[in-house]
Amino acid sequence: MAGEKITAENLLRDIYEAEAAQRWFEQKYGLLSETFYQLYRQGALRDEDPNEIREYMEWAGWYEIHQDRRQRYDQLM
Repeated sequence: MAGEKITAENLLRDIYEAEAAQRWFEQKYGLLSETFYQLYRQGALRDEDPNEIREYMEWAGWYEIHQDRRQRYDQLM
């Protein structure tokens, strides 16, 4: 979103994209994103597989993007 004017439409686009990514991870790992993120922040997830670790980092990123854009959207409205 750098250099882009922040509009409700842009925020909604980002929110929907983040939600779609989170749904994919939720289905793959059988966890809601909120639960996953709590476990991730606590360091309570399995960490033997480098591919899983990368996916956890990506999932956490999508969760944080979703939270940020949702907060910005709420403030804008």
